[in-house]
Amino acid sequence: MARMKEKYEGYYEWWRGGGTQRHLRATYFRVLTICDDEHHMHSLRKKAAHGIGADAVRGITTWKFFMFSHLGAFSLERPESILEPIFFLADEGDPWSLVRGLVPA
Repeated sequence: MARMKEKYEGYYEWWRGGGTQRHLRATYFRVLTICDDEHHMHSLRKKAAHGIGADAVRGITTWKFFMFSHLGAFSLERPESILEPIFFLADEGDPWSLVRGLVPA
């Protein structure tokens, strides 16, 4: 778990330092984490929710680029299910869809 928090912090610093613009020519990107099971997903969400990207001046408590799901939430027999609202942000309880961006499903 500690290693994943380091990775999440690294993604944030890379974005903050302009890595996405330099290497991907993109302003925004998402870090998708797919876990083996729901319990592991929620554990990693808690790790990512603790201050990564927090900005008290702007009222931001957690960086919104991290999205989490688990293998039981979608099916390879129905590949379109990956586009359904099966992703969770680190600090919010409602599922989100990749297609709709950062708009709750």
